[in-house]
Amino acid sequence: MFDNDGAGNPGDVQVRDELTSNLGLIFAQGDLAFPGGIFVTAGASVNFLKYDFKRVEPTPVTEQTRRFDVVFSPRLALMKKFSNSFSVFTSYSNGFSPPSLAEVRPSTNTFSNTLKAERGNNVELGARGALLNNRLSYDVVVYDFSLRNTIVVQRNQEGADYFINAGKTSQRGFETYLGYDVVNDQGFLSLFKIWASYAYQHYRFKEYAPLDTDYSGKKLTGVAPTTFSSGIDILLQKRVSANMTINYVDHIPLNDANTAFADSYVLLGLRAGYTLPFGTSSRVQLYAGIDNALDEVYSLGNDLNAFGGRYYNAAMPRNYYAGLTVGLGAGR
Repeated sequence: MFDNDGAGNPGDVQVRDELTSNLGLIFAQGDLAFPGGIFVTAGASVNFLKYDFKRVEPTPVTEQTRRFDVVFSPRLALMKKFSNSFSVFTSYSNGFSPPSLAEVRPSTNTFSNTLKAERGNNVELGARGALLNNRLSYDVVVYDFSLRNTIVVQRNQEGADYFINAGKTSQRGFETYLGYDVVNDQGFLSLFKIWASYAYQHYRFKEYAPLDTDYSGKKLTGVAPTTFSSGIDILLQKRVSANMTINYVDHIPLNDANTAFADSYVLLGLRAGYTLPFGTSSRVQLYAGIDNALDEVYSLGNDLNAFGGRYYNAAMPRNYYAGLTVGLGAGR
């Protein structure tokens, strides 16, 4: 990191660090099929991780090493296929997510050798299938994910970020998808599809009391309680395409105390394209579109727990794009 000379150019060196990550992973998985349409997948991984940190400047040179415990992570999944158009499934997995390099060496110019890896258990139950001669497809999943040593971001008075472990979090929810092929054939109107997806996320802090302030039961910072997406896909003669998407994001808690929230917003996107085959297996595609067609004012990439309420980062207003892609050997 350098001083800023006031003109946007680097000045004298403040600190110069070298950070090395040494990661090892052993993974194995097996799939079994039983009579009656029952399928079982079992797997496990063993994880090894070590960080080596060296501060080269200012002198004297200092070094630190953080070696994480060896972690065994199993996974088991079971699916029952009742027919070609309906199946149910369930799974259990135990996860391990170590802090990233940016988290152990944040913008506060310090090396965090006490930050713990996140550990979690996830249970899922779901169903997927199709109706109306496979024209209507659906997918539903409910899950319960418990996470301990959750890593969350904090910011100091200078706006520099640092990371801490937040005790435990409970992350429960469900996700659904529904798609309907109004048309899907070889005629002039090759494809006309309507689809929608919805997610509900009941994410809460548990046993989280930094600086003797208990935030247990508060909504998990940076996570929208609900999101919804929907769209229409159209294809004419397998050459001309048109797409419309709508995305809704619910209000987002911006600090651990849940006293500040980003407003909900709706984004509309439109895109059209034309594909021109040439040769036996190549094609050129022209496309153009509009993002944020409703010119929504919203914040994207919020700075969570920012000092002084500096949470927001303005997102792009209505904007346009166009492009061309060439695929060689891409087929028709």
